[in-house]
Amino acid sequence: MINVLKFDDLLKIEEFLRDNEMDSGNLGVVMYIETQERLNRINKDYYYKVNPGGDSPSNENVKDVNIQIGNVTFTYKLRDDDNS
Repeated sequence: MINVLKFDDLLKIEEFLRDNEMDSGNLGVVMYIETQERLNRINKDYYYKVNPGGDSPSNENVKDVNIQIGNVTFTYKLRDDDNS
């Protein structure tokens, strides 16, 4: 299984970019996920980070997960067969 960047990793990347004045607001990082199940799990984990104690996310099969930290957008996407 391929390792996936965790929330703490994303915070460190954003901090590095901000400290070096590289976070102009038009920067995005895309990470490709191998399976729908793993992408759904990432979506659920991040949903609970921003909604602690909330209900389960309503959409189980997401196409992507977007996380905005400062001026940087991090996106987890399902790998298309065409991109392999």
